[in-house]
This record gives sequence, C-alpha cells and structure tokens, in this order.
Amino acid sequence: LVWQKYNCQACHQLYGLGGYLGPDLTNIYSKKGKGEAYIKAIISSGTKQMPSFNLQASEKKQLLDFLKMANASGIADPRNFKTQMNGMIQSK
Repeated sequence: LVWQKYNCQACHQLYGLGGYLGPDLTNIYSKKGKGEAYIKAIISSGTKQMPSFNLQASEKKQLLDFLKMANASGIADPRNFKTQMNGMIQSK
C-alpha cells in the first residue's frame, strides 16, 4: 500500500513494469552493493531525482518488507509474456 500511496511505480519498475526515471527495484535487496542499508538511506534522504518522502517509520518498514518480498519472488521480464484478450498473461 505504501508503494501505491506514494506512486512509486511512476518512476520505478517491478518485474520490468512501471516508470523509467528510476531503476527497477525487483531485486534491489540482492543486487551487489545494495541491500537493506542502501535502500533505507535512499528512502530517508532521497537523491537528485528522487525526493525524500518523509515516510513514517511504519511506512518505511512496510516498504522495505514489500521490496524484500519482491526480491524473494525472483525475476520476471515482461518481454517473455504475452497478454491475452482478457488481460491475463502467459509465457510465450
């Protein structure tokens, strides 16, 4: 819900889907040189392109938990799927 509340998908992707201003965050936890400490620092202070959203401690924890679950789910490249007429996807 925090991901949606702050419209993170406008700039970031999960599984290659979303905006392109920021990086895909699907596997940010396991990416070399990144991880939880890196994510906390970026969320707390922002960057040149990403504002600091002044998240509450509970929101930070929820967002970190969400990104950790996304990381654990593996990877998915939307180019490897085709969209069916009903909006569902299947492997090509």
